[in-house]
Amino acid sequence: MRYFFSFIFLGFMLSLTAQKPTQWDLRTCVEYAIKHNISVQQADIQARLAKLQADQARDSRLPNLTGSSGLGMRLGRSIDPVTNAFTTTQFLFNNFGLNGGVQVYNNNRLSNTAAASNYNWLASIADLQTASNDISVNVATFYLQVLSTIEQSEIAKIQIAQTTEQLAATKKRVEVGLLPEINLLELETQLANDSSNYITAISNVEQSKLSLKALLNLDESKGSRKKSIGRKSWILSNIKLWLFFEF
Repeated sequence: MRYFFSFIFLGFMLSLTAQKPTQWDLRTCVEYAIKHNISVQQADIQARLAKLQADQARDSRLPNLTGSSGLGMRLGRSIDPVTNAFTTTQFLFNNFGLNGGVQVYNNNRLSNTAAASNYNWLASIADLQTASNDISVNVATFYLQVLSTIEQSEIAKIQIAQTTEQLAATKKRVEVGLLPEINLLELETQLANDSSNYITAISNVEQSKLSLKALLNLDESKGSRKKSIGRKSWILSNIKLWLFFEF
C-alpha cells in the first residue's frame, strides 16, 4: 500500500511538471520565447538544415561502394546459360555484383564545397544566436511596456479616487453655499475626463499584454481564470508577471 501511494504521488508530480508555468518573471518569459518564438524556431531549422548539408558535403569526398544480388528461376523451354542450348529443364540462377569508386582529383571542388557548406552552417548558428538575442531584447521591451501601462492605469485609478473625493467635498460646500455651483460642474467634468483616461489606460494594458503574448507565441485558446492579486503582480490571461527581474 505504501508503494501504491508513492507511485500515485510520483505521477501527480510528473503531471505538474509537464504543465506550463503560470507564474513567470522576466527570465521565464525570455526562456519561453527563445524556445517557442516562430522566428527563433525558423532560425533553428535553418541551422539544422545547414548542418545536414555540411555533413553531406563532407561525406561526398569519401569513396563509395555499392553491391547488388539477384535470384531467379526459369521454367519450360529456355536457353541454358552454361551450354547456350535450348532446354526444358527447370533451374535456379543467382548473381552478385559489387561496384566501388573514389574521386582522385577534381580541382578541389569537393573540398571547397565542403568548406563553403561548413561556413554556411557556422553562419546559420550565428543567425540563430542573433535571433535569440533579438527576441530577448524584444521580450524585455514588451515586458517593461506592460509594467509601464500597468502603472499608468494605477495612476489613472488614483486620480479618479482623488477627483471623486474632491467632488464629494465640493458638493457639500455648494449645498451650504460656501462655493459656487460652477466648481461642482468643473469637478464633474474633471471626473469624466479622468474616467476616460482610465479606460484608455486599461485598453493600453490589454494591448501590451496581447503584444507580449504574441511575441511569446502563446496559444490564446488556452486562457486561464483571472485572479486579483494586488498591485505587485497581474495576470496576462494565462501568464502571471511579477514586478521583479532575475538574471
